[in-house]
Amino acid sequence: NLAQPLGDSWRLYASVERQLLDSQAGSRLEAAALPPNGAPYVETIDDLLQLANSAAAVELAYEGGNWRAFGGVRHVEEGVDFLVRRRLDAAASAPLDEITRRTSTDYARSLPVGGVELDLGSRHSVGISYGKAYRSGGFSEFVAVREYAPESLATWEAFWRAQWLDGRVTSRLSAFRTDWSDRTGIDGTIGAEIVEPCATRIDGAELELDAELTE
Repeated sequence: NLAQPLGDSWRLYASVERQLLDSQAGSRLEAAALPPNGAPYVETIDDLLQLANSAAAVELAYEGGNWRAFGGVRHVEEGVDFLVRRRLDAAASAPLDEITRRTSTDYARSLPVGGVELDLGSRHSVGISYGKAYRSGGFSEFVAVREYAPESLATWEAFWRAQWLDGRVTSRLSAFRTDWSDRTGIDGTIGAEIVEPCATRIDGAELELDAELTE
């Protein structure tokens, strides 16, 4: 991480990170009969997910007079490797069937962020901000391995911040709008199949209060 002053009013922030994740899950399903011979069997499913995540971010901030502003971008790259093994075992016999599926994919996104705040004096300020977030894509395995795309969230927010009672109470009132694109889901009622991507808009307001109860 880097935090570098650039004169009296500007500051540069930069960061680089990398994460590696291995996740494994398994399940067993016992059934009474397997056609055509009607022999009891056990179905075993093993899922292995490997995720490599790299990110680099840079942000420039300004503070001078009654104004504060910032802007930057975060670039994210991911590699996903998904392995599924499904095996059917008859009672007291060798495996009846074994299926292995392996799927890999890569994602890359650039996520901008920015905002500006004006100090109105008397411990009051107003501002507006914008930011974009990212949720990884992935895979679902039921009858076949299916890929679902990453999701993106873009949020605008306008806020009013104030301090009361000599600074002992702080309030923050904000209104926001979030556009959620490529939203996907898993529907368990139809056998863990993927619901087709859709767009969603969320509008809301929020009030935060912080207070010092004792001196």
